[in-house]
Amino acid sequence: MATKDEFKSKKVLLADDSSTARQIIKRELIMMGFEDQNIRDAADGEQALKFLAKTEFHMIISDWHMPNMDGLELLRTVKGDGRLKSIPFLMLTTEAEKDKISKAFESSADQYIGKPFSSAPFQQTINKLLLGSTSYEDKKVLVIDDSAVLRAILAKNLEQVGFLKDNITESKDGEEGLEKMMVDKFDLVITDWYMPKMDGLEFVKLMKDKDHLKNVPLLMVTSEMDGRKELEAFRAGISAYIIKPFTANDLESKIKEVF
Repeated sequence: MATKDEFKSKKVLLADDSSTARQIIKRELIMMGFEDQNIRDAADGEQALKFLAKTEFHMIISDWHMPNMDGLELLRTVKGDGRLKSIPFLMLTTEAEKDKISKAFESSADQYIGKPFSSAPFQQTINKLLLGSTSYEDKKVLVIDDSAVLRAILAKNLEQVGFLKDNITESKDGEEGLEKMMVDKFDLVITDWYMPKMDGLEFVKLMKDKDHLKNVPLLMVTSEMDGRKELEAFRAGISAYIIKPFTANDLESKIKEVF
């Protein structure tokens, strides 16, 4: 667990057109140990960029909908700048549509939290963005999903949890996933349910039928899971499942269940 002293020298840029929202977020940061003088707040993306031109920040927290320059444009500008792109960028917004969340991650957002938010997940996300995690650095993960966008979201969430980018392998369907498992060793497999060629359930059954693969923890990701589907998946051999959409914190909780 991070101590307050670890955040005392960290500088945060907070962009939101709502002064009330900025005060709420600032209060949360100060409770974590951030110094008030190290939190600079901007009313829109244009003002945020002016601050970024003059000061080095350790993290950016931005709303989506703002006048003059919105959060997505700010995100794309930051990630397209060689000097700024390594700064962790947290999108904190009321925007909750799946395609909008995907758009934020496609634009290289480091994490995304919906408003209103609670203290615990907010603080956990800040901890991971600034301090990182080393508990899974030696673990190799296979991510199987026919959607390239969802694979990218999963990969980013896994990095946020503490997995190394080089240890995350992607496959577009169960058939390709099984082929990769035959030539490489993985510590965790995360698979979607509905995919072409070979869906997640068929993949699980074939994987669990092989002696050298049957003990690998397996997390099923799906957009729907009723009682019968859940029972079918567990009987096939999954270790746990998670419903879309989910956050990095949700994913970490499920991973802790299977490790």
